[in-house]
Amino acid sequence: AILLDCGEGTYFQMCRRFGRLGTNKIVRDELSLIWISHMHADHHLGLLKILVERKGLDDKLSIVAPRAMLPFLREFEGTDNRIRNMYAFACCNFDDAACIPVDCVKKNTENVINMNQIPSNRFVSEDIILKRTKKCLGLASLNCVRVNHCFDAFGLVLEWNSGFKLVYSGDTEPCDALVKAGMNANVLIHEATLDDEKVVEAREKRHSTVSEAIKVGKEMKARKIILTHFSQRYPKIPIINSSDPVPHSTNDDNINLEDSSLIEKNGTNVMVAFDLMSLTLDQMEWGHHLLPVLQTLFNGEGGQDED
Repeated sequence: AILLDCGEGTYFQMCRRFGRLGTNKIVRDELSLIWISHMHADHHLGLLKILVERKGLDDKLSIVAPRAMLPFLREFEGTDNRIRNMYAFACCNFDDAACIPVDCVKKNTENVINMNQIPSNRFVSEDIILKRTKKCLGLASLNCVRVNHCFDAFGLVLEWNSGFKLVYSGDTEPCDALVKAGMNANVLIHEATLDDEKVVEAREKRHSTVSEAIKVGKEMKARKIILTHFSQRYPKIPIINSSDPVPHSTNDDNINLEDSSLIEKNGTNVMVAFDLMSLTLDQMEWGHHLLPVLQTLFNGEGGQDED
């Protein structure tokens, strides 16, 4: 299993969804890699609890994150030794390569496969991380793409040996580099923090609006789009009016998200994520039809404003 970002409360949300026994099985037996997009607290504070719950395991957990994550982990080790030697770390930017094939292993590290021999207090060759990831997850490539948010913010493109391609935006405003790297993705998971009336605020905070996230998916030619990371000022399912235009570069009519035939005509199926949501690949084929139902179900469950 792979965990993409790990905000505060991640472990307990998993317990709510899978139960304590099921969560421990995932965390201790199935989790191979945690990938952190950037150093904002809502994307990484839950990492420490995951590491603590793995105490006693011989197998190190691979962590790929921005460079600043390592001193954060080392500082925590100074007050709680339960996570000491529990992880192997690599930077998101690797060697600033555009894409690093998993099979590309340097000769001087070819035999260094046992992660338990790697101390946690130094950076690990990305090739070692990726070789181990291939063995566990069947990945062909793991591409970290710099995106337009804060310093050292990244999106992720994962491609499996089967050809399946998944793109995760992390936090970002629309980013051409991510579109290019994720072209023809099977699934795009993209943040949609703000509604379309907050474009100016989106630029100030370097986030995306709902329509901008969908536009990215269209430009990427993504087969499925899952919108996530909605502002707490909105209901748990964002309000997407049938009249909301979706900007794009073609001459097609505006997309009505409640009209699945129009979505399919434009080559895009749009879904929204919510807490405790589980989705199989088969369910993605028809999941977009549930959008109007979900909007009705969560109507009025808004939160307070955020900075």
